[in-house]
Amino acid sequence: MPEGRSSSNGNYSRFRSAKRWVYVGAVAVAIICYSHLPISTLPQPIPDAKIVIHLIEYTIFAILLTRALDMPWRSGYQIALMTMATIAIFGACDELLQAFSQGRMVLVTDWIIDAFGGILGALIATWLNSTTWMRSLLKQKWHKQKQHAIDNNDTFSTY
Repeated sequence: MPEGRSSSNGNYSRFRSAKRWVYVGAVAVAIICYSHLPISTLPQPIPDAKIVIHLIEYTIFAILLTRALDMPWRSGYQIALMTMATIAIFGACDELLQAFSQGRMVLVTDWIIDAFGGILGALIATWLNSTTWMRSLLKQKWHKQKQHAIDNNDTFSTY
């Protein structure tokens, strides 16, 4: 088991895990809704803004998905690969479903940008999770939560 992780499952960790999945679901729904609006209802951005928008939305989606998939028994490598594959599949499905939206078309380049955003987001989230400053910050937060639980006679989960 990776250092600093515990497999104990308390109510707090279940709530935190559920909250992470709510964020992932919200972003997925937002991406699907936005990408299926008819082109005529959307503002016309500068030509290359579409590339940046795709990259940003899928990078954020991948960061949130990486955090949601983070479990004590999974390595950072496994989580990153699962995220990249999931984002690539989600992006492909999103592009294929656009064929049924008015004024939209399926573009392989959009899917490639979506997949690249997934790779970028998974790498960023994995890097943030592995850096010492992030571990130090999380450790400080953990100690505050533990002290709060002790002060209030609550149960405390280490994950």
